[in-house]
Amino acid sequence: MSKVLKRLDLFLREVVDPYAQENFYRLRNLINDIEDTGIPGPQGPPGPAGPAGPPPSTVSRLLVTFTTDAGTAVGNLVYLNGVNTVTKTTDNASGTIPHGVFGVGYSKPSPTQIDVLFSGIMGGYAGFTSGSPLFISTGGIPTHTVPTTGMVQQLGFAVSSNEFFIQLMQPMRRA
Repeated sequence: MSKVLKRLDLFLREVVDPYAQENFYRLRNLINDIEDTGIPGPQGPPGPAGPAGPPPSTVSRLLVTFTTDAGTAVGNLVYLNGVNTVTKTTDNASGTIPHGVFGVGYSKPSPTQIDVLFSGIMGGYAGFTSGSPLFISTGGIPTHTVPTTGMVQQLGFAVSSNEFFIQLMQPMRRA
């Protein structure tokens, strides 16, 4: 141990203030660590760059193409209406959607076909509160207000003021 470190060690042993003792104890541990491992040298050169990662907001989507009518548009909530056929949801009445909402129209490759999104993030809306659940309204659109009549079905959660993550829950029928 060098003369300076020995003098500092003796000085630390003579201090009587408990707060100063604690600080000096930490300093002594640091000095001991430096004696054991040495002073770190300069940082070496940076290594090669790693591979590029995915974009931070990428969420996988589950899409299936169905037959539909010309009135069903992208962003519409849809329900199953026959074999491989979906129709725009216009309300939450149990007669209209006896099994609940089926998905959301994501894209329309032709006037009579629509890609239905079952899981993923859908945008193009307005007025959402991030983190809050969304339900099907009496008008057949996403809303934060739980309906008091008809079918009650949580559609997912708002991730921004104009997007929501689709996570369809089991529908419940109300009188």
